[in-house]
Amino acid sequence: DWSVTGVQRVLFRSLLAAHNAPAHLCTEKVANLLVTVAEGLPTLVMAAVRYLEGRQWELTPAEFEALLRGEFADAHRHDAASLLQVIVPDQGERELLLRMSLAIGDFSIEDIAAVARIRKSIPLPGEKVARATGVWLQRISEGSYTRSPLITAAMAEALDPMTRRAVHFVLATRILDRKELAPIEIFTCINHLVLAETLAYAALVVIQIGRASCRERV
Repeated sequence: DWSVTGVQRVLFRSLLAAHNAPAHLCTEKVANLLVTVAEGLPTLVMAAVRYLEGRQWELTPAEFEALLRGEFADAHRHDAASLLQVIVPDQGERELLLRMSLAIGDFSIEDIAAVARIRKSIPLPGEKVARATGVWLQRISEGSYTRSPLITAAMAEALDPMTRRAVHFVLATRILDRKELAPIEIFTCINHLVLAETLAYAALVVIQIGRASCRERV
């Protein structure tokens, strides 16, 4: 398997062996788990290996659950927030990344532009996306992006509450503009509306989706 994920699995199995992990953990299955929980980011994989090593390669059910939740990476993600301040001198670019930290899943360049237009608009979002792609944003296809594993929703605490709510609302309306919605997109949309504190609108969306579902069954 010469895919990126396949190569990562081989490297991470070697990494486990280099840290004297027991033979039953130096397997493709465990390496694949590390790739998944660390979202393929080498820094976070290393943090996961150290997490396991620090527990002598034995985990209680609670510690295993913490591994799956990615708690081992909390310190690295905290460092990322500080790093953002240092290596991204453009305040507008930092603000845009903080806003997009609230996005769930993939988003388009049009979604980014819509978020940039929120009160205290950010000029030239396309230029800022081009600079941020690779470290902070990851391009998954033409015009489609996802955020780096280092960018988490917790970073958005730096935004003022009104901006945070507005970002959630815009992301929700962008989802509603799509022609067809998968169940996970419906859930994501409603979650954004709730966090935008537009509960009446969220309830209306739920009702409309329910009615549409009923009509399809008839």
